[in-house]
Amino acid sequence: SALYYTLLHLYGYGITTDDLKSFRQLGSKTPGHPEYGHTVGVETTTGPL
Repeated sequence: SALYYTLLHLYGYGITTDDLKSFRQLGSKTPGHPEYGHTVGVETTTGPL
């Protein structure tokens, strides 16, 4: 997930370095499992294995 958010940042999807620093924090744009509709660029929700 961290790599995915980093790639979104590098490709200009509006993820800032501050968003990356708040990875997995409650209410952040970068939750531990990417959620569709929560973060721009995420096309499907993923969950725990």
